[in-house]
Amino acid sequence: PWWSELESLEHLSYSVAAAGFISMDHVFNAHGSNLAARRAIYERIGGYGEKAKIISGDDVFLLQDVANHGGKVVFINRQEGYVYSQPVDTIGEWVNQRARWSSKGFYYPPFLRILVVGTFAFYAIVIAAISLAFTGSVKPTTAVVFLMSKLISESAIMKLGTIRFDESISLKKYLLTQIVHPFAILYAGVRGQFFSFTWKGQKYSSNNKRK
Repeated sequence: PWWSELESLEHLSYSVAAAGFISMDHVFNAHGSNLAARRAIYERIGGYGEKAKIISGDDVFLLQDVANHGGKVVFINRQEGYVYSQPVDTIGEWVNQRARWSSKGFYYPPFLRILVVGTFAFYAIVIAAISLAFTGSVKPTTAVVFLMSKLISESAIMKLGTIRFDESISLKKYLLTQIVHPFAILYAGVRGQFFSFTWKGQKYSSNNKRK
C-alpha cells in the first residue's frame, strides 16, 4: 500500500531510538522479530516473570529485566543482521497495532514513563497549536514555533540515524510523515490506553485484559 514507505520510515525511527537509548544504558523499545537473549541470563532473571501477563511488550520488558539484572544489552547495527517485516495491509490495522504497542506504556519504569507521557503531551500541544491557529485563537507564529521545534529536533536525530544505518530518506515523504505522524500516534496512544484493541483474533481492553 502507498503508506508502506511511511511505515518503513517510522520503523527506522524506532530503530534509531532503540540504538540511541541502548548506547545510554536504557532499553526504550525493542523489535521482537530481531532479538536474541542468552539462555543463562534468561533463566537467571526468571524468564518473563510477572510481565508475562502483559499482552504487548514482552520483547522490551525482557531486555529491561536483563539490563536491571546486570546483563549487557547490545544493539547490533550490521545489515547482515537485519530482519525484514511485511507492512500491515490497511490503515485500520496500523492504528490497531500502534494502539496495542502503546497499551504497555504505563508498565515502563518511571524514567521512560515520563518520557513517553512527555512526548505524547508535546504532540498534543503541537496539534492543538495548529488547530487553534486555524481558528484564530492563537497566533500562527505560535503554531509555527511548536511545529518547527518538532521538525528540527527529530530531523537532527533522524539525520544522524540515517548516517549510522546507511539509509536514505525521501524529503517529500519525510515531511508528509512529520505532518501525519503526530495525529496518528496521538489517536493510537489514546485508544491503546483507554479503549480496546485486537490481537491475533482476540479483543483486549485498555488494561491488557482479554475481553
